[in-house]
Amino acid sequence: MSENKKKSMSGPFTMEGQYQPGSTTDFITDAFMRIAALYDDFGTDIEGALQYVSQLLRKSIQLTGGGLLLTDINDPNAELKMRHAFGPMHEELSHLHLPLGRGALGYCAEESVALNVADCRNDARAEGEALLDILGAVGPLLCAPVIFQERLEGVLYIYRNEEGLPFSAGEMNIVNYFSRALAEYIGMSRGEDL
Repeated sequence: MSENKKKSMSGPFTMEGQYQPGSTTDFITDAFMRIAALYDDFGTDIEGALQYVSQLLRKSIQLTGGGLLLTDINDPNAELKMRHAFGPMHEELSHLHLPLGRGALGYCAEESVALNVADCRNDARAEGEALLDILGAVGPLLCAPVIFQERLEGVLYIYRNEEGLPFSAGEMNIVNYFSRALAEYIGMSRGEDL
C-alpha cells in the first residue's frame, strides 16, 4: 500500500489500524486544552459536555463505542447507572444499571482503579460484565474511575469489537486524563470547589 493511501484514513491511524507517530500532536494538544476547560465551555450542560467528550474520544482513539456510568450518592443500592453511551446499541445501553464489583466496570468503580482488559472473552476480570450481556462481541475494554475529592462519581469506558487490537498505555493515559477532567467538571457543575 502506498504511503499516501496509508495516511488517507482520518485521524492518527493507517488503514491497518497502525498509529502514526506525530500525526496527533496538534489535535491532542487542542483536545487536552479543551477538555480541561469543560466547565468554562459547557457550564451545567452535562449532556453537551458528554457529547463533546465522546467526540474527542472517537477522534483521538480508534474505538467501537464507550460511555459514562454515574453513581448516585443517595442510592442505597450503590449502583452505576448509564448516563451517556455512544457507539453500537447505545440506546440499549442507556438503561444499564450495574452493581459495584460486578465485571470489569464494577471492579474499576469499587476499587477506584483503571483497567485495560485486552480481551473481555478471555479475561476473568470481565466475568459477569453487563456490557457483554448487551453487546455480545466486545474484545478490548478500557475503563477509568471518575473520582472527585475522593468520592466515586462514576466510570468512563471505551471498547473495541472482538477483532480490535488491545488498547495501548498511551490510550489508557488519555482515558485517565479525560476521567479526571470529567470528575472536575461534575464537581464544578454541582457548585463544589476544587
